Amino acid sequence: MKGLQVSWDEYLFLLINKGEADVVRLHDEIYTGMLSEYRDEVRPFIPHVTLGAFSGRIGEYAQAFEEAEQMKLGYRCMLDRLHLIKINDERSQIISSREFLLK
Repeated sequence: MKGLQVSWDEYLFLLINKGEADVVRLHDEIYTGMLSEYRDEVRPFIPHVTLGAFSGRIGEYAQAFEEAEQMKLGYRCMLDRLHLIKINDERSQIISSREFLLK
């Protein structure tokens, strides 16, 4: 595991250490076509799992970072579907879902 990182927009990331290139490739494929205008060319994509969003709440971020470090988080997962989510207050509205076969 590579560890934890805060993003430029104050999200707490658990970084990916295996399959990183595959996740970057998937990200690049997603941001083509109708989503190409949303691709951020300035900041490189960092393969991660988001643990939390702490915009404007630096005290809560510091506490979450410390607790996550103490947990020595490790995980294994297999990506078998992708959800396109429209961000709303609940961060829960799925507007598209795609299942795909893994090789």
